[in-house]
This record gives sequence, C-alpha cells and structure tokens, in this order.
Amino acid sequence: MSTNAQQQNRLDRAHEAMGRGQWQAAEALARAGLKANPRDMDFLGVLGASLYQQRRYQDALAPLLRLYEHDPQSGAGGPLGQCYLECGDAAKATQLLEQEVGRSPESPDLRNLLALSLARQSRHSEAIAVLQPARDLNPPLYDTCINLGCLLHETGRHEEAIDNFRRAAELRPERSSAHSNLGKALKSLMRHEEAVASFRLAAVLSPGDPELHDNLGTALADMGRYDEAMASYHMALSIRPDLAKAAYNLGLVFKELKRHGEAIACFEKTLSLEPGHRYALSALAASERAICNWEGFSQRTEQLNRAVTEGSSVIEPFFFLTSSDDPAAQRRCAERSIADLFPANPAPLWNGAIYAHPEIRLAYVSADINAHPVAYLIAGVFERHNRARFKTTCVSLVAGDGSAMRARLERSFDRFVDASRLSDDAVAQVLREGNIDIVVDLSGITARARPAIAARRPAPVRVNFIGFPGTLGGSLADYIIADRFVVPQEYERHYSEKVVCLPDCYMPWDSGQQIDARTPSRADAGLPDEAFVFCSFNNTSKLSPACFDVWMRLLAAIPTSVLWLFQDNQEAASNLRKQARARGVDPQRLIFAQKLPIAQHLARHRLADLFLDSLPYNAHTTASDALWAGLPVLSCAGSAFAGRVAGSMLCAAGMPELAVSTMQEYEALALRLASDRAWLGELRARLASTRHNVPLFDTDRYTQNLEKAFEKMWHLTRLGRAPEAFSVG
Repeated sequence: MSTNAQQQNRLDRAHEAMGRGQWQAAEALARAGLKANPRDMDFLGVLGASLYQQRRYQDALAPLLRLYEHDPQSGAGGPLGQCYLECGDAAKATQLLEQEVGRSPESPDLRNLLALSLARQSRHSEAIAVLQPARDLNPPLYDTCINLGCLLHETGRHEEAIDNFRRAAELRPERSSAHSNLGKALKSLMRHEEAVASFRLAAVLSPGDPELHDNLGTALADMGRYDEAMASYHMALSIRPDLAKAAYNLGLVFKELKRHGEAIACFEKTLSLEPGHRYALSALAASERAICNWEGFSQRTEQLNRAVTEGSSVIEPFFFLTSSDDPAAQRRCAERSIADLFPANPAPLWNGAIYAHPEIRLAYVSADINAHPVAYLIAGVFERHNRARFKTTCVSLVAGDGSAMRARLERSFDRFVDASRLSDDAVAQVLREGNIDIVVDLSGITARARPAIAARRPAPVRVNFIGFPGTLGGSLADYIIADRFVVPQEYERHYSEKVVCLPDCYMPWDSGQQIDARTPSRADAGLPDEAFVFCSFNNTSKLSPACFDVWMRLLAAIPTSVLWLFQDNQEAASNLRKQARARGVDPQRLIFAQKLPIAQHLARHRLADLFLDSLPYNAHTTASDALWAGLPVLSCAGSAFAGRVAGSMLCAAGMPELAVSTMQEYEALALRLASDRAWLGELRARLASTRHNVPLFDTDRYTQNLEKAFEKMWHLTRLGRAPEAFSVG
C-alpha cells in the first residue's frame, strides 16, 4: 500500500472513530498521520476535534489554532474560541468569536459562546445584545433561553429572565435547570410561593442533585417554613454529605429557631468541609455568643478581629459590634460586608434632579414596623412630624403582625407602603417615583435589612438612623444621626457617612409609652424579698466574660444580692449558671426573667435596685426602658458608637454621674451604690421627679431637633453641596 493510501486509510478510520465517539482512538490515528506528514490539515483537524471533545482544551489549542490560521472558514473558530474561554482567556475568545459570529450571524451556538465570553468579562449588556437575536429564532435553543435568562437575572432584569426561563421550560420540560433558574428569578422578586413550586419541580426532575434540594430549602426558609427547609437541607446532605453550603444553610435555620447548639454543630461542619467559607465563622461565633458559650472566648474574638483585618471572612457587621470596641475595625467590617454584597455599585435611580415640591418628602424604610423595640422608640416621633413642612411615607419591609403597634404605625404616616412582597428594585422604584427627598433607613445592615434598596440611591439624601449603631460603610448612606457623646469629634473619621449631631441624645423615645399600673411582687418574679437586685435585661449576645467577672465580684461582695437577667434561651441560662459556679458564686443567685408584654415588662423594673450595663455593646432600648421605669442605670462608655449609647442617655436624663469611662470605676461605683441605699434612693427619686422634664424623654423637643437636621440636609442638597457634618442647635 502506498503512503498516500495508508494516510487515507488512517484518515477514514479516524473519521469512523469520531463518528462512534471514540475520541481517544481518533486522537491516536491523527497523531500517527501527523507523524507521517506534520502539515496534513485533515489530521490536524481530527486531532483538534478529538482533544476538544475530550475537554482537553489546553491541548486542543495548538492544533485548532494552526487549522484556523490555515483556513478561517474551516469551522475551527467556534471550538478554538471555547478553548480560549475554558483556559481563562476570555478576551482572546471574544475577539475570535466576534469574527465567527460576523461570518455566521445565524449560528446560535456561536452567539452563546460569544455571550459567555463577554459575561466572563462582566460585559453583561453586550452579552445580552448578542443573545437576543438567537432568542428570536423559532424555536430558540434551550441553552440560548437559559443563558439569556441568567444574564438578565444577573443584571436585575428579573421579569425578562422569567420569560426566558419559562420558554426554556416549555422547550425542554424534563430539564431541571430551567425550573431551578426560574425559581431563583422568582425568589429575587419576592414571589416566594412560585419560587418554591419551581424549586420543588426541579428537585423532582433531578432528585439526585443536592444543589436543587439546597435551593428549595433556602426558598422555604425565606418563607419561614423552617421544618420543610430543614428536610430539604437534610436531603441535600444525605446525597452529598460534603456539601458545605447545605450544612451552612441548615445552621442558619437552627440559628433562627434559637437552637444554637445544633447551629454550632452545622457551622463547625461547614468550616471542616470548607475552611475558607466566607460566612460560617461569623455565624458560628454569633451562635456561641447567643448561648454564652465562652470556651476560647479570647481566641475566638482575636480570630474575628484578624478576619476583619485580613478580609479572610465576611463577619456580620451587627454581630461584630458585640465583639469589638474599635470604631476603625467596625468600619472595616462594614465595608467588607458591603463590598461582598455589591461588588459593583448598582446604577443610581436618582439622576441628580432637585424636586420642586414645597414640602420635604421624607420616607422611613424599616424591617421593624411591628411590635418591635425600634417601633416603640420612634412611634411618637412619627406622629409628631410637622405635616405642614414634611410629607411622610413609611415603607415596611415586613408584613403586619396584627399588633396594636402596627395599626398605630399605619395611621402615623401620610402614606404607608407594605413592601414585604416587593423586590429590592421595586421598593427603590417606589421611592424614586414618589420623588422622595430624604430616605431614612431604620434597619441599616441588621439581620432583616435590605441594603440593596439604599444602594440604588432612590433619593437625593439617604440617612442611617437608629437600627444600626455604627457606620454602614461603603456608600449606603450620606448621613448618620448621632450626638456628640456617641460620636466624639475625633472619631468622625471612622464613619463613611457625615455625622449629624443632635443636641441631646440621638435616641428617640415615645413619651406616651405606658407602664402597667400594677407592680408584680418579687415573689411573682422569682426574686427574694430582701435581696439587693442587680438587673441586666440585655440580650445575652451582649454579655462577655469581662463584664460577667465584674458582676460575680459584686455578688460576692454583697452576699444578699442577686443578678436578674433576661432569658433569651435556655442554653444561655444554663451556661451562665455554670460560669457563676466556676467563679465561686451560687448559680441560684442568677434569676432569669421571661418575655412579657411591654407595659408589664416596664412595670417589673420597679422590683430591681440597679441596672448594670454591658460593654462593648451597651444597653440601648433596654437602658431607656429602665430609666423610663425609674430604675437607675450604671454604664461604662467604650470607644465605638454601640458602646456609648447608654452614657448618652444618662447625660440626657440628667444623671451623667452614672456614665463612667473605665470598668474599674464601674465596679467601684456599683459597689458604692449597692452599699448606700439612701444614695440610691435619691437617684430613684430624682428619676421619678424629672422623668417628664429631661431631654431624653421629651418627644416634642426631640422631633423638632430631628426635623432641623433633615431641613439642613435638604438645604445643603438644594444648594448643590455635598453632604457635610454638622450639629443641630
């Protein structure tokens, strides 16, 4: 057989192997042919195609490139473009695929590849434009609908994404990816029931895919259907025990249900599976803190601070306030979190226009517009706004809870919007279409907040107020409402917002807040009749070994004393009693209060003798509750906003002597007060006699000062000036 005949025989056999999908056999025949004739383009094409089909993209590059350079019309352009893409060179892939699409504009495969290469470079709008013509083919390819839908979803065009995913589901109803992606787009629009249905169908179609069960669990958890969510996560983990995100998501459900021991186990498993998991460390530490699990407390705190400094984990900013008294570190933490949420700043909705309406349009946005501590603080301010000067809107991010407080709040505004079923973009659009001048964010970056609304800049002025006691970092707010005590001037540099200082305390109060006329007996509350009652109704997450050490020394020094704490969960109560025993104090001297309606809760403060504050995160609403009920509060001021709030309140209540600056002073003063009943009685009498006269509880005065702050912000904006720090009055 002649050489030419041998080569032809090899080539025929290579083509037959390719036809049968025997890519390794085809590769071997091609290499033999090229050994005989290195310039044989036919064998070069077989080699490139066989390597490409084996997904050996790096190996396929050289033969495909030689073939393409020899003949751009050879059909090697598409595979070569994908090889560049798979090898990480999206720019080169784009350059080549643009030429290929120019030659074959009707090819949906080439358009899909080009769109993918553009998306890899974050050129999403161009990628969408490339895919649109392929989507208009009748019928379009399934992959085209999926890819276009994903691009639209990623750029926030969720309704259009839904149309494409629905079309994909019609084309290939048996494919789970269409239903799964549809669920994600529906979830983004807060259409939870539909999202659950789509995720459930996807899981039925591909029951062995753990990712689909995890998606379903997350959608169910968003609706508060925690038992079903846990079942889905357990299913995902039964299929793939090493799926770290399912373990993490299961932990979040346990955490939400305050089953912190189980949550901790899930977060530890997450970190064992994926040591670099960005969120599990924060969640783990938060659950440990919630149940006062202080084993390795110092090491954990150091680990959290190191993670913030290095950026190795995203530490939840609200939780970090309980771990750090450093305002610079708190700013780094917030900025890291916001950068993670918004890698690129969303396009602003407000275009720079200054509205001409005569009144200032003021919108409060909150996830706490129900029977919630924030609502109890500010309800009186809402009712007292000067309606001739301000037109007020409330945007509630949560559905009503049926409480009297919710009904009261709904009556307090010119306009009330229940946005619990609106997407972030839709809420931002509501604010923009309402020509709102000032958006006041009452939730910031707390657990149920939705910072994406503020990130869209739906109004000329955005204000950080009450809900998050610290800087939001990034560009979520232009101003933060504070006072000179909580933010000393030398600390303003630690805030991304411009600091606006009210003349008294920044914290509002509702002077109409009722206290139950009936005071329960100490026996009713489980307190000894003759004991000196130290009290701290702070959330257990705020407690720390350092503060607890002081409290235990006080109990040891005052043998007839007890410590009255709020029981957030049984595990915390049990651990605190163990901590007391370890410090030589009878655990029974720790007495735990259960949750009561607000008026009854305020009334029971009369049974205590002295409220002991926490650090680095002070009592906030709990301190104002105590002072309003006539119970003296002893506080130590830290360096950061959250650790200076109670001190600010004490100054505004006319009791600055109870705001000290070191824990040594705090311990000494607590001991003096517990040993001098007459002095303590004088303090209680002063609180009772001045309660309706001090600035802290003067809601009318507070509202007027807050309105002056809003007016100054708006005045600066109308002048075209950038936000600037200022003090009111």
